[in-house]
Amino acid sequence: MTTGGGEPVRIAVVGVGHLGRHHARVAAQMPGATCVGVLDHHAGRADAVAGEFGLRVLRSREAV
Repeated sequence: MTTGGGEPVRIAVVGVGHLGRHHARVAAQMPGATCVGVLDHHAGRADAVAGEFGLRVLRSREAV
């Protein structure tokens, strides 16, 4: 999966509760895509999911 210019698609996961955690796991492993990070209004949850899958915690939607 790439953009029209051949670059990897950038993905951010907003909301990493029960289902969002799975979205983050899949996004982190998706060929042709780069998961730029996760965002959740519960900082501890975002930290835990980011640490589990080697992702960055985003502090705002603008950080994407």
